[in-house]
This record gives sequence, C-alpha cells and structure tokens, in this order.
Amino acid sequence: MPLANPYQRYQQTAAQTADGSQLLIMSYEAVLRWLSRADTAIDTDNIQDAHQGLLNAQDIIRNLKWSLDMERGGEVAENLNNLYEFMIRELVWANVEKDKDRIDNVRQMVMPLLDAWRVAVVKARRESRQMHDSSAVQLLRTSE
Repeated sequence: MPLANPYQRYQQTAAQTADGSQLLIMSYEAVLRWLSRADTAIDTDNIQDAHQGLLNAQDIIRNLKWSLDMERGGEVAENLNNLYEFMIRELVWANVEKDKDRIDNVRQMVMPLLDAWRVAVVKARRESRQMHDSSAVQLLRTSE
C-alpha cells in the first residue's frame, strides 16, 4: 500500500536508513510529538486522539526500554530502565485521568535525554572522524 504523502515517504526512508543513534533520537522526538498531540487533543476534548497519542508515546518508551543492554549498560542502563518504567506509569495515569500535568512531567524527563543524546552523537561522530583521519595519516606515513 503506497504512503499517502511525501512527508510519510520521507519519514519511512529516514527510519529505514538511520543508524542506532539516529533511531534513538528519532524515538525521543516521536515521543514528544505524541505527547503534544495528546495535549492538544485533551484541550479540544478529543478523548480518542488523546488516548491514541498517549498509547503511542507509551509504545515508543517501551521499545526504548526493551532495547536497553542491561549487561553492558551497567548503572546507566539500570537508571534508564527505571526512568522509562516511571514514564510509562505516568502516561498510563495521564491517559486514565486525561492529566496534562503528568504529560508535562514526562515531557520534562524526555527533553534532557534527547538533548544529551544529540550532544553525545555529535561528539562520538567527531571522535570517530578524528580517529579515522589519524589512522589515514599513519597509513600514509608508513607507506612512504
């Protein structure tokens, strides 16, 4: 079935070609979009859209939780696991009560995580390029 519009095609292609760090960032961004949609739906008394937005945000956070590598991630993975569990519970209650304060609580937890991952990804890519450039220079020197 073809996608309805060019934006949907772009989103699908972006998700299919993204690496793990890009997918993580896209996931956090998607959570924020779903939370905003739920907020707007609550404001307009559109209970069905609010419900769906909150369910979609929960699903994404659950996927983030399930993707944690608890063995290699150590304390960081454990802390993220606990945070994701708390966010999911908050969103369940936000959905039951149509509580915008709970939605905002989750938003306030997601935004710093998104910002931190954006910084970490840029830093990791920069370091990777520097290592690659350094290796290339060493190869050139040894081949002379």
